[in-house]
Amino acid sequence: MPTEDSFPEGVPSLGGSEGESLGSGVDERRAWITMLSARGLSLTEAHKLIRMHGSPAAVLQASAAGALTPEQQAAIKDVDLEREAAELIRLGARHLTPWCGGYPVSLIGLPDPPGLLRIRGDIPNGPAVAIVGTRRCSRQGEQAAAFFARSLAHAGVTVVSGGARGVDAAAHRGALEAGGLTIAVMGSGLANCYPPEHASLFGQIVEAGGALLSEYAPDQRPRPGFFPRRNRIISGLSIGVLVIEAPPRSGAMGTARIAVESHGRECWALLADPTRRSARGALEAIRDGWARPVLDPADVLADLPRLGLLADEQRRTDTEFTDQIASRSAGEETQTHRAASGAVEGRRCAGPSHQTTGITGTGIPTCRLDLRLLAALVGHGQGQSTQSLAAGLQVELSDVMATLTNLQLLGAIEPTGAGWRTTPAGVAWLGNARAQFEASR
Repeated sequence: MPTEDSFPEGVPSLGGSEGESLGSGVDERRAWITMLSARGLSLTEAHKLIRMHGSPAAVLQASAAGALTPEQQAAIKDVDLEREAAELIRLGARHLTPWCGGYPVSLIGLPDPPGLLRIRGDIPNGPAVAIVGTRRCSRQGEQAAAFFARSLAHAGVTVVSGGARGVDAAAHRGALEAGGLTIAVMGSGLANCYPPEHASLFGQIVEAGGALLSEYAPDQRPRPGFFPRRNRIISGLSIGVLVIEAPPRSGAMGTARIAVESHGRECWALLADPTRRSARGALEAIRDGWARPVLDPADVLADLPRLGLLADEQRRTDTEFTDQIASRSAGEETQTHRAASGAVEGRRCAGPSHQTTGITGTGIPTCRLDLRLLAALVGHGQGQSTQSLAAGLQVELSDVMATLTNLQLLGAIEPTGAGWRTTPAGVAWLGNARAQFEASR
């Protein structure tokens, strides 16, 4: 269903003509969406402009006054939110930003998180596994993708893929056949289904309770450069990536490498006929030691406890972790916070992002350095230093520095004379994360 994020008819224009005042009624979220909708304006560049001018609305004012570069001004002036809003409403879609309800918390800590998404449907709660592979897969590869997807869906795992021909489509269909949930991350706009023959499949995904996601304007046509970008989202949504069949130099293997090298996720690869070039990428990943070989869906399911799908007796600590986020959001220092921080740190994943390495069967992350840092900063108006945060959370200083940089780029924290403090957006993220945790319990 459309929400206020969809900007229904009647919302005043944000584009404005050159020199026209945008007025005090422009809210910051709408201004943010305008900036992130501007072609060629990256998340990093958007935050540089915000730091320079003070707020998203001030950036739009500066653009209207001619204070940005000609390229930036032209890109912002070309944004037509009302037109996009009407198209999203027609599609039954909406915008998602990191601080609005429904944004996947597993994406927030990525090295390059999407600042703006368009979504049809809803992101399911609970664990998700990505299934990827070549568009030109063999018949055996197609059957294997559907088989693994059906088995994972039967076990309550959401299947994530890219909606493409071949392995992707087989994985989505397999999950649907099992009555499960699946997410398709698109390399085009939501109104420009690619490939076009998958329009019916995409509709079934949403009707079944899954979701379609895109970083791009609804009418955006697919471009080759968009697909590598969307692959980081496929990985980010998942606790691990399963490669069914893929050549060495392929988008599927790129997704798998992003998962392992940038996101700290697991990678599985299906053992297949070594004489088939379409299987060589998966087999080489196994040979080189960065993918775990699997023969059967049971091999993937057997790994889930190791990745943090915890047994019932461990869930008490997870509840304490969500409680400490809630109490710290209210500015309260409690023993639960310290106990939960220590317990969570004991299950901390490798790499600076520290997303969902501990997810209970109800979908509660137990290892989120980004959220732990936000929780530690709430209530400290003067700020805390990087060193004190690292010491208090007993985390490597380099990991804290990398995660603080991500949080600053997302606008969740800001520098002070004493170090760092949360912004209203950061506090909202904590509330949003807690609501998602509670909804999945």
